[in-house]
Amino acid sequence: MLATVPTALAEDCISLSGSTACPAFNLSSVSVTGTVADLFPFLKTVTDTASFDQKLLAYVKTSYVQEKYQTLLGCTNIDLTNTTQLYARFTTSVLCNAIIQNSKDNCQLTSGELEPLCADTCSQQALSEGRIINNADLCTTSGFDPNQQVEQIRADFITCSLPANSLNSGNCINGIENEPDNCGFGTSTVGLCGYCGAGGQNSTDTCCYNSQAESVCAGVVLPSITKSITLPSSSAESSSTPSATSTSPAAGASTTSKKLSGGAIAGIVIGAIAGIALIVALVLFCLRRRRGGSQNGSVFNQPSPPRKGTSMIQAPGSGRSGPQPPAGFEVLPGGRIARMSALEGGHSES
Repeated sequence: MLATVPTALAEDCISLSGSTACPAFNLSSVSVTGTVADLFPFLKTVTDTASFDQKLLAYVKTSYVQEKYQTLLGCTNIDLTNTTQLYARFTTSVLCNAIIQNSKDNCQLTSGELEPLCADTCSQQALSEGRIINNADLCTTSGFDPNQQVEQIRADFITCSLPANSLNSGNCINGIENEPDNCGFGTSTVGLCGYCGAGGQNSTDTCCYNSQAESVCAGVVLPSITKSITLPSSSAESSSTPSATSTSPAAGASTTSKKLSGGAIAGIVIGAIAGIALIVALVLFCLRRRRGGSQNGSVFNQPSPPRKGTSMIQAPGSGRSGPQPPAGFEVLPGGRIARMSALEGGHSES
């Protein structure tokens, strides 16, 4: 009886290895019976991976749109024969995740096989749903309680992000990995153009360029991508320098002007730092000199004035306050000695 258990599991579970609808979940399996099949009725007719992909994509375009947008979100103007634009971002990925998480017990999936969708992808899907119901061309909700719509979208997000690892970027699956085309908007050009034309970070998303949003969407202009400059390593520069110099000086000059080695960049940086240090030193030196000059001119650095008392030996009329000294009394260095010599000279003449 135990030997029949793996066989029964194999019959009730379909491997997603090689799946085109859920390629990022290729390690997982989905149950096609029990509670999971009750939640997603199309699973009851799935027999292999190929039929799973086919029926899931058909479900997204028909029954899912009717249940989600007509019944739960109250859109009354939906044409079920043309649901191309009624595709919220990463809807298929969200459905892959929901089916796998509900297949855990039936298929006895391990933690690695249960790797969930990232919570960020869940939030983007919920926001995209909100934009659809706010677009009158896609969804008219006259008479429907808007609070009920908000609660439904919030419930969709909570259900999607419920697995614990959905917040662990290293152990969850990004929606863009599973749906790289059209930025995850599937068949909805309205969603793609609204996303890429919003500007800011969205317009620089590489998926907008890969999806050729400028040609698909009217009025959408994406920023031009500037090629980055690759700096070669110092070893590569040194090995290529001799050959460039030997062939042509002009070629060597052009090569040098276009490519800077790591050593050259380091030299420029060190030289700039040294130049700044030199300028700072010169400024400090000038400030010190100016401070020294101001001290020399200070009143405290002037010599003290001579005393005004009369000298012990002084000729009559030779006071210092007069404008000019009398003849024979030249002012000589030496102070008192000069005055004594002048007195002696005057005495000899008499």
